Amino acid sequence: MLQSDFCKRLRSAPSKAAPLPRNTQHLNLNGWEVSAAMKVLGPLAFAAEYSDTSGTHQGSNTHLKTYLVGPQLRFPDRSLPSRMF
Repeated sequence: MLQSDFCKRLRSAPSKAAPLPRNTQHLNLNGWEVSAAMKVLGPLAFAAEYSDTSGTHQGSNTHLKTYLVGPQLRFPDRSLPSRMF
């Protein structure tokens, strides 16, 4: 009897949790990326990267282009076998 009274009170107690927001808008992005690196001297290389992304977010069209250019230090990993592509 004691347990059933407790369960009744628990079910009738008001919930203090905030309601979860309903998000029906989705992020829809498509894109591509290209990168290249050229070894200059020893471990020093020159690298460049470009990406282009477009799509919709919250009902508006989105277009994003990013680029990165600069030096890069490359050190071979001796634990990996040598590969040729």
